[in-house]
Amino acid sequence: FIFKQEETANDTNIIGYKPSQLGLAVLASGFSPDDALRVMRELQLARRCFVLENDLHILYE
Repeated sequence: FIFKQEETANDTNIIGYKPSQLGLAVLASGFSPDDALRVMRELQLARRCFVLENDLHILYE
């Protein structure tokens, strides 16, 4: 959910943290991290079986 960034400037190490796209999505969704990972796994599995005949293929329950 978070990337660690290390930079060196003027012989000083600077450590920063940046959220990943998944981390930003989890925060925006309001899901707990465990629930978000479960939903992401389910969506990855469902994506394999999508039939793109109409707009209903994007509904998730």
